[in-house]
Amino acid sequence: MVKKFKPTEFHYFTCMCGDAEHTLRFVYVPEYGDLNTEVYLRQYRRWYKRLWLAIKYVFGYQSKYGAFDCTMLQREEYDKLRDLLNRSEKRLQEIDDELKKNMEKIRQDLCGSTEGSDKRL
Repeated sequence: MVKKFKPTEFHYFTCMCGDAEHTLRFVYVPEYGDLNTEVYLRQYRRWYKRLWLAIKYVFGYQSKYGAFDCTMLQREEYDKLRDLLNRSEKRLQEIDDELKKNMEKIRQDLCGSTEGSDKRL
């Protein structure tokens, strides 16, 4: 029997300023309960400064501050994000429960088979 998986979901959260470059993308994979975040990292520098940064990066230089930008969620999107986090947490818990059941079954099968072989001796 082929198991059908729910499709990967993409959820977008836009900044209060409305700038498309401040959009957060959450990728929810129901099969595994994974929730990933993707962020656009904006470059404010001119091309030759970016080239200089690229050359420094190739030779192992990294800024101690990293590369960051800001996205401020609108209040209307709080419930959407909370729901997404709850769904991910629920699915992860379901997976953990399934694994525990399977491990317990395997443990019982192994213990049951070793007990029977001990009685024969």
